[in-house]
Amino acid sequence: MCLAAWMIYFLSINVLFFFRYQDDFNPIVNGCSCYCCQNHSRAYIHHLVMTKELLAYVLLMMHNFQHYFSFFSSIRNALKEDKLDQLSKIISRQAL
Repeated sequence: MCLAAWMIYFLSINVLFFFRYQDDFNPIVNGCSCYCCQNHSRAYIHHLVMTKELLAYVLLMMHNFQHYFSFFSSIRNALKEDKLDQLSKIISRQAL
């Protein structure tokens, strides 16, 4: 698993266990267009994770898929426009 994918996974699931999210009514990622971020808060996902509800992992999976789809879409676009080197540099800076 690449570093960026691992970071998304870590932030989406493991961070939600911390109690500071129990009263955080923001989406998982501000500006994210996935169903989970548009319709549910960190507090609700935190509640679902803490009560071991399967819905928590379904919603987080939907969120993660949205990020994966966007990531691979940007790779396809960079390949079409012959700008893969530029995308690689941007991704490397974000992973630090």
